[in-house]
Amino acid sequence: MKFIKGIIVFFIGIFIPVLCVLFTVLPLFFIGDLYSNGVFTKWRSLGSPPEKIIKIVGLCNEEICVETENDKVYLFNSYDCNSEVVQSCWEQVDATIVEMPQIITCGYNFQPKPFLPDAIQGIVTRDCGSGGSSEAYYALLKDGNIWVWKNSTTDLQGVGLFILAFPFGIISLIIGAFIAIHNMPILWKKWTKTKL
Repeated sequence: MKFIKGIIVFFIGIFIPVLCVLFTVLPLFFIGDLYSNGVFTKWRSLGSPPEKIIKIVGLCNEEICVETENDKVYLFNSYDCNSEVVQSCWEQVDATIVEMPQIITCGYNFQPKPFLPDAIQGIVTRDCGSGGSSEAYYALLKDGNIWVWKNSTTDLQGVGLFILAFPFGIISLIIGAFIAIHNMPILWKKWTKTKL
């Protein structure tokens, strides 16, 4: 019976450090996956041009383009934009090529994102580069404002998570081993005094 008890105590001693590592490292990868899927990303308003928007027409030079009630086309210039005054970011464009974004499949599998409840029109854009992938949801709301939700992930994100998880895993393994070494003799003495 002592042999069987010894095997049980041995496996418990191994299981404690492994459990400590799992409880430390797995949440990091879970949070990293949530971050990659944009769970922590919020919608933000791009405001609207000086005239009332009737529809989103697509992309102009990789920027969102809208058509107003006076048949004018405006694009949101994110490069020369003052983030505090988003209305100043809208520029009227005369002759431009408007493209409707194609929903392409990226190496990274983005999870579908629901549009805002007040959206009357929306488009999705994706960019699949060699170093990562990004997607954006644009929504025209009933109040005439454009809102955007953008998310991106890099191909090296898994490496960053591994580098972050490695020291946490080592520390939790040491703590788990200390707990096991400290408690296994106590458990062994207790079990040898009782019948299995």
